[in-house]
Amino acid sequence: MIIGGATQAIIFPLSQCVVPDGIDGPVHLFITNSSTPLSTNIVGQDTSSIIAGQLSFESGNIISS
Repeated sequence: MIIGGATQAIIFPLSQCVVPDGIDGPVHLFITNSSTPLSTNIVGQDTSSIIAGQLSFESGNIISS
């Protein structure tokens, strides 16, 4: 999971993958065959470890009035 502004991915086992509390902004999910974090720099990313992805969405708080 790559979160906007982060320099490295956050790693979770697929069965435990959730967006951590307090995250507000863009999130990109990748399924990889490695426990090595993906680089957020697309030039330096090891794309050979990516099995599926990228799933991108905006995580944020819903404000109601």
